[in-house]
Amino acid sequence: MPENVTGLDTYAIVRKISCEARDSLKFQVEAAIRMDERASDDLKKTWIDNLYYHIDRFPKLRLETRFEDKTRAVIDKYSRYLMYFDYTFTIYEDNNNSSEVNLISKLVGSEAGLNLKASNNRRRQNIRNFRVRKTFQELVAQDKCGQYSTLPDPLYPITGEIGLHEVIDTFLKLNEEGSLATDKSKNDVQLFADTLQFQTVNTGEAGPRLTLTPIGKVLQVADAGMISSNTRSDQHQVLIGMALPSDNSKALPLIRSGNVRPSEAPLPIRDAIRSDTLDLFMNEQIRRNLILELGARRPAAITLF
Repeated sequence: MPENVTGLDTYAIVRKISCEARDSLKFQVEAAIRMDERASDDLKKTWIDNLYYHIDRFPKLRLETRFEDKTRAVIDKYSRYLMYFDYTFTIYEDNNNSSEVNLISKLVGSEAGLNLKASNNRRRQNIRNFRVRKTFQELVAQDKCGQYSTLPDPLYPITGEIGLHEVIDTFLKLNEEGSLATDKSKNDVQLFADTLQFQTVNTGEAGPRLTLTPIGKVLQVADAGMISSNTRSDQHQVLIGMALPSDNSKALPLIRSGNVRPSEAPLPIRDAIRSDTLDLFMNEQIRRNLILELGARRPAAITLF
């Protein structure tokens, strides 16, 4: 299990990554508030304080007409977006032990010996895969994040900051600019997913040895030794995707205004990244990653790529 070496169990790792997503999303919301050209500085400060310290009040922002309609609309729209985290933790542990004893007998003009060896090799493997998904609003409202480090961890990257700020920032920019390419086989839906992979390998070896000087003709121990080696490989993969919920968007509440799309109107195609489509896409990405990994281990056995 991860906690055997990382100090964090699976639940804590998932919570920590969710907290990193929360901080990244709050940064984006704060930036949207600060860019509003209608609201006063005092009003902006009030709602930024609500964002960080009184999150239960924040949904009322949609009713705050002193902000521009586009500011309220973009915050309202993305609050319903889903973020997917597909985790795969693969852990290998090898424990190899061997021993050797050399017996020798010195005879007149000759030497006789006997070599004895024994070994015990063990391998344990654990693969844990699961998927977590939350709306942007649920992530922003998440609490109890202060106990987790916000710095990168060079030894076990999965337990530190993993770079979600760049992932979220890139997605929002591409989605707003309409730059995400459509997939004709998936009903012209744009797809966005990032795969983050980390690997840590720890190896240790010890090999004490004893050497003696045989005396006489009796078969005696000349030398003896043992070698113990242990290797542990932790491979952590997080596949991250973002999408609009797959249920009908017109059933979702949007801010009503003369300058904002009424709730009966569908969202533009660049916003229609559906979660059901992304589910299929992420499953395909996992399949491809697995095939590529197997291909790296046994090149002759994989001919798909």
